[in-house]
Amino acid sequence: LTVACSQLGIAGDALASHGVVCVAGCHAEEACARLAELSMSRLATLRRAAEAIGLGSEDTRLKTKELVRRSPGRYDLIVEANADDLLVSTRRNAPWQPLMRRMLGSACKLLHCGFVTSLASAAEQGVHRDGQPLFEDLPDRGASLPAHCLTVFVPLVALTEENGPTEYFPGTHRDPTAERRGLGTAQRGTGITFAGARPGDCIIFDYRVLHRGLANASPSPRPMAYFTYGRQWFRDSTNYSDSSIFGEPRPEVAPPAATSTVWQGAERQGAVGACQSAAPARAPAAAGGCSSEEPPAEGTVAGQLDLD
Repeated sequence: LTVACSQLGIAGDALASHGVVCVAGCHAEEACARLAELSMSRLATLRRAAEAIGLGSEDTRLKTKELVRRSPGRYDLIVEANADDLLVSTRRNAPWQPLMRRMLGSACKLLHCGFVTSLASAAEQGVHRDGQPLFEDLPDRGASLPAHCLTVFVPLVALTEENGPTEYFPGTHRDPTAERRGLGTAQRGTGITFAGARPGDCIIFDYRVLHRGLANASPSPRPMAYFTYGRQWFRDSTNYSDSSIFGEPRPEVAPPAATSTVWQGAERQGAVGACQSAAPARAPAAAGGCSSEEPPAEGTVAGQLDLD
């Protein structure tokens, strides 16, 4: 499931069939090194800011518009999609842009982008999907429908078995009952990883495919850049928050009684990070994307590069 950057047609077919594909050599390693340094600096700043308002960096309630704790030792640093930022400008020259338009339509939107960082000693995640089926009343819950949301991960350091690459379960984007058949508690090694991927390679996956971040047993963090694209009408209403660490509305900080227990239980069951899109039966999740920005026309050169 790994193809060259020049084989985007093959990559699209693999993505449709398996729900995940690795495209090698999309970005320069030097650019990824700059992004890795930027991501770690921002993470340190945001963790301090969270602690200043009473949200420890391992607090299960840490879910703001700038920083989300996805699981123990694993953080999502969100960057505004329209910001004047190295990460945002980077994606404008990305060779995978035509693939986003092919898979999601010419009017697809950049919904979210940022960095996902797994710190040294980060625990293994539970198996989860980033997005649930949109149409619960269809016989197959919409599993036969084409993708409505894709994420592009760009490793900023080399992925190894030791530093906890993401494990994917190919084909599960077409199988909404896979969890009930044991994959929700599958042993490590049941799926596939892209250990061996270099900085600047791209891992593209369907929001519906089952996956989990493996434990980081290395002494170093494992940062990745990411870009999430959706069809024109889709928005993710679960994975992110409008509350800000720095301004209004501030996240509510109350004693972590029952809420904390619920989230800890969800982690054990593999539910942390799962996205359940707000969608009425037989209707799109919402009208309008999270950003008015759409991928530039093919051949447009507007910036540099970046991913998760």
